[in-house]
Amino acid sequence: VMNGLQVVWSPGFAPGLHLGYTRFTQNYLEDGRLRMADVTRVWRPFPEPDWDEVYSTFRADQSTYERINTSAMASLRWVFPGDHAEVYVELYKESVHENLRDWIQEPQHDRAYNVGFQKLTPARRAASRLDFSRFTVEFTNLTPTRIDDIRPQTYLYTHKYVKQGHTNGGQVLGAAIGTGADSQFLGYDLFFQRAMLGIYAQRVTVNDQFHMELNQRYVRGTGYKEYKHHWFVLNLGLKGAVQRGGLTLMVDTTWNKHYNYGREFFLKYVEWLDREYNDILNLRADVRI
Repeated sequence: VMNGLQVVWSPGFAPGLHLGYTRFTQNYLEDGRLRMADVTRVWRPFPEPDWDEVYSTFRADQSTYERINTSAMASLRWVFPGDHAEVYVELYKESVHENLRDWIQEPQHDRAYNVGFQKLTPARRAASRLDFSRFTVEFTNLTPTRIDDIRPQTYLYTHKYVKQGHTNGGQVLGAAIGTGADSQFLGYDLFFQRAMLGIYAQRVTVNDQFHMELNQRYVRGTGYKEYKHHWFVLNLGLKGAVQRGGLTLMVDTTWNKHYNYGREFFLKYVEWLDREYNDILNLRADVRI
């Protein structure tokens, strides 16, 4: 059974401000029967039982705590019409905390975030062919914090017990960069009366959580762990569109380079100082009419 709750508040004293909160719970029905607890769990601040109860009722298959997939998200969007700008923030929690004390003590547990800003600048001259320009910057982080050293953290969009419901047709229901990754995006676009032209740059680390967990050992004689072979991607793009009559031609070209592609030394004991870099370059063109 899946249960969701979303609340958005737009206070009158702050025009353009929108504050949101989303909760989501998912669990399998015991004996195939729907109980009131399955319906009301999404309304509880801390839906999982206390740890003392978990340990006292632990069973060989799974504890009550582990049988529930619970996530939450807080969001903020502030629009400034006079400045043609907006800022937005999303804080995501893959699993909620046991109680208020736990939430205050370790708010970074199983967290992810997305922060962005965009600004439109109208053309200075009314007779100009340029209508406006747009500047965009966005940061997304799905990589766990160092709390992983002392407390288990899951991969985002996954769960140990609840296996279904995280994808649609094989595509992850979440950030396009994938779980365990982080991204930085910068873009600048020009919008004309019947055309647009834009450039952008993006850096993505591919499942950096996996790299951190795989390379926990020191290299002999160096005092360092493996820090030279993170799999990361650099995208540099140019895009444009032209409208003529009832048709619009859109072109998006990207210089795409994967650094340390594919983790070719996965589970092979090779000193990272002796490893060669495995970089792959792609050139992509997307044309649509």
